[in-house]
Amino acid sequence: MPHREPVHLREVLAQDTLTFNDLLSSLISVYPNFNITYGEKLKQLLSLLDTTGKVHGAAISYMTKDPNGHESLASGIVLRPLDRASRGMLHFFPSAKIDKTTTGSELMITFEGILSFFGYTVIVPGLIGYGVSSDREYSFLFADNTEQVAYDRHLAAAEYFQSIGLPFPRKEMPP
Repeated sequence: MPHREPVHLREVLAQDTLTFNDLLSSLISVYPNFNITYGEKLKQLLSLLDTTGKVHGAAISYMTKDPNGHESLASGIVLRPLDRASRGMLHFFPSAKIDKTTTGSELMITFEGILSFFGYTVIVPGLIGYGVSSDREYSFLFADNTEQVAYDRHLAAAEYFQSIGLPFPRKEMPP
């Protein structure tokens, strides 16, 4: 496939190798009562799972459009397994957060990315109003715009994979 210049991808903002403990620390920082409420149940569940895998996280910025159709910069994260081939790609919309500092591109990992530790490539768009566009109003109540921003995030993720020389995971989830 010939190389083409990115149209949506603007910049890799940050990259990191993450462990399952990083995910747990992130959850506790965002939801302080999480450990108190679910700590023991979580420990029991984790004892049954292989949580030794590592994940590569990349926060990227990309071009999209706001609800008025104007060009806008947004950010989000791509999480992919490091120690195995991807089993497929999953898209997650982030939960609507009041605190703009707890988004994926700020923390590098979010609850939505948990399945990356179990072999899936996970894409989480930050949407407009979070991350690099945190000075803007939230636009997630505009369904058509949310779809546009997420689609542009998908295209930016494909361009990101091309830029690092890896194939874009296209395998679909089994029914």
